[in-house]
Amino acid sequence: MSKLGQFKALLIRARQDAPAPAPQLAEDRDAAAAELVAAEAGIEEAEAAYRGALLGATDEGLKKLDDERRVAAIRLDRAKVLVDRLAAQTAAIDDARAKAALAKTVETATAAQAAFREAVERDLPDMAARARAILALRTEAERATVAANMALAEAGNGPLPGVEAFRALPGRPREDLRRETVDLWCDDTGNAAGHQEKIVTRGDGSGSLMLPNAHHLRVFTRKRTYEVIEFLPAEHGVAPASLVDTLNVPDVYAVAPQGGDRRPRSETRAVGPAREVAKAPGHRA
Repeated sequence: MSKLGQFKALLIRARQDAPAPAPQLAEDRDAAAAELVAAEAGIEEAEAAYRGALLGATDEGLKKLDDERRVAAIRLDRAKVLVDRLAAQTAAIDDARAKAALAKTVETATAAQAAFREAVERDLPDMAARARAILALRTEAERATVAANMALAEAGNGPLPGVEAFRALPGRPREDLRRETVDLWCDDTGNAAGHQEKIVTRGDGSGSLMLPNAHHLRVFTRKRTYEVIEFLPAEHGVAPASLVDTLNVPDVYAVAPQGGDRRPRSETRAVGPAREVAKAPGHRA
């Protein structure tokens, strides 16, 4: 397609209410921008040619140059409108995309809310009933345990564990796995030196240590016997919070407070300035 045909097709697409697909619209905007640059250059050339011929050209020549100047001005006006039109179409596409993304976000949130509400209305009543039944059993177990502990105390026996003792994680004592004695190089104060595996025994029985980036050789002349104990540390028991504190049983819907029926009330508000309706005593007209 010739350049003229391409430009006419561009004008047709720009006149349509529905914008072209995004890739085509991007190409059209580039073409419109190039046309605007060419139109600006064309009108500058036409203006310069007209002014340059004012003193020397014939009337017919000036008329021709003036016609060319008008054609260049029309081309420039058309290019400006074309650029604005395509920019508006691009903005409309961007706005439509933003609205679609917002609608999808709202739709996702609405669907999540609906799923949550459905689950609450379907499952929470049964869950609340089971929770209340569990708490009722706990209350009965607590009452029975108190009575049993009183009887055990009278008989000289220890008490029963608490009703929620089974929920606790018992602790574990320290457990020694291995013990051995070793001779380690030590400093003059008797403290074991670090990097024992890097200390080299010399011919005179002393030990030497040279660490990377160290500026001097360290010499050890003493050893000390140590006991090495490998063990599993003790673990403290963990007791969870009582079900009385943690097992909250909410209602599905808000419950109106007792005696919460609305009763009529009244209030007085000024709706205009004060006005004189009678003469004050002692006032003369």
